[in-house]
Amino acid sequence: MRRRGPHMPDSMEMLLDTMCNTFGGIIFIAITMIVLSAMVSDRQKASSQNYQQVRMLEMLESGNKALDAGNRELRASISEVEKRIPANYRELKELRTENRTLEAGMAAANKVAADLESQSKQAVAENEEIKQKSDSRRTSIEEKLHELEVQERDTEVELKSLKAELRNTRERVMRFPVEERVVLKPYWVLLCSNKLYRLGTSIESGNDEVGMEEISPGRVRLLPLNGIRILESNAKKALPVLFADFPGDGHFVYLVTDTESFTALFHTRLYLRQQGIMINWMVNPDYVFQRAASGSYSASY
Repeated sequence: MRRRGPHMPDSMEMLLDTMCNTFGGIIFIAITMIVLSAMVSDRQKASSQNYQQVRMLEMLESGNKALDAGNRELRASISEVEKRIPANYRELKELRTENRTLEAGMAAANKVAADLESQSKQAVAENEEIKQKSDSRRTSIEEKLHELEVQERDTEVELKSLKAELRNTRERVMRFPVEERVVLKPYWVLLCSNKLYRLGTSIESGNDEVGMEEISPGRVRLLPLNGIRILESNAKKALPVLFADFPGDGHFVYLVTDTESFTALFHTRLYLRQQGIMINWMVNPDYVFQRAASGSYSASY
């Protein structure tokens, strides 16, 4: 530096020199601090990275240990599974056998179900047929019942009429001709207290069911001995048996009744008409007849 002129004192130069040196020192210190700060920051970063790497290594080591433990457990599980494989194979074989048995059972059950379904359909069809037959039968029965009800009403009317006729009919004496001059011959039947006694075609003597008593010359009383009661409950079974020995062609049935045997009279007449046998009847509660030299009869269905 060249010297200044004599007009600038040395103190000023010294001040300026000092100030320049101070400013330069400040700048140097600042630059130094900046450089040091950068160096410290780099070291901190390096230290932080080293810490993280150490931490990562520790975590890796911990994970490796866990993996080793898991590997040991897995090997133990594999060993246990290997030990259980034969038992599992036997169990699997048993399960397969049981499955085949179940499949066979299912097949049999399906076959039974199919058979049952077929039988059910057949039963439904049979039930429908039975129902139709039952309906038809019920209709027929209802018609028959209606017909029987009508017949019952007609029968009640006829019974009432027959009762009145029996009570109002004048008693007559029977006449047995010695010489019969008729086309049809009588088959004599007595009705007493709703019992039926068969005398038959013989007028000379009685039998086990009807006896004869001579009460005066030419007058005979018939005696009911052994008869069969004729009621509504047994008429259909008893009458065919009682008239099984009826001679048939050339004969008719002559009924002689008292005034109380209207039930037996009704059912006997009804049966004989149904069989196409001609009949005649009279009310004679004493069952007395007069023998005659000759006579004739009338009969109708």
